[in-house]
Amino acid sequence: MGRRGQENIFDVLLRLPWWASLVAAVAVFILFKYLVPALALGNHFLVMLAGGLKRAAPYIAIPLLAIAPAAYLRRLLRRRFLGGQADLDSLCAMSWQQFERLVGEGFRRLGYSVEEKSGAAQESGIDLVLRKNGATTLVQCKQWRAKQVDISAVRQLYDVMVAEKANDALLITTGRFTLDTVAFATGKPIGLIDGNALLELVQSVQKAGPNALPTSVPQPSCHVCSRPMVRRRARRGLRSAGEFWRCSAHPSCKATRAV
Repeated sequence: MGRRGQENIFDVLLRLPWWASLVAAVAVFILFKYLVPALALGNHFLVMLAGGLKRAAPYIAIPLLAIAPAAYLRRLLRRRFLGGQADLDSLCAMSWQQFERLVGEGFRRLGYSVEEKSGAAQESGIDLVLRKNGATTLVQCKQWRAKQVDISAVRQLYDVMVAEKANDALLITTGRFTLDTVAFATGKPIGLIDGNALLELVQSVQKAGPNALPTSVPQPSCHVCSRPMVRRRARRGLRSAGEFWRCSAHPSCKATRAV
């Protein structure tokens, strides 16, 4: 897939919650308007520099402040975009950029802090970095339209995970994984999320909604591989018509638990 160019502070703030831009704008204004001039007293050169920064403070803060509504609108559109996905065909029809955004928004709703990688950082092939409860998970949205993802992809992800000293990793596709890929990932802290598992994950967060309270029905982590679990309804067996949690990395991880 294509790679994005180097990002700047505006790109970073645009990805963060809208209030981060507001905090940045206020902090910059106070720093340049009051703190720098106060610290520059006694040094002629620094006084001149501080005077320029003091005059420029509003012009630096205003662009940062303007990012807040843009960031809010961006998050709102992503939430609506995720809510509009109904089947695998809609997942396969999107661009790779949309696919990454969809995955990122899905994990945000599961309570993860999501960092979208870009520029030089993407040379490693990592698209997202998830953080939750002190653990770091690397995510690669590899060959999102591929019918099958072979073992080379999971080997590369494993090498990057070890090099980055991450806790675990996820390889996500709308297709399926070859038997060799599943065999390689088995027993390693790598989750394989195929098209069906991804659709289940998307549907589970759609039902929860973007403002679901964590005290309602908490989204558990898999007790085997620590991946997020998705809520399913059994169609047959002893739990027929009942609900249960299943690991989102199914079928590479077959862990389940009662609701």
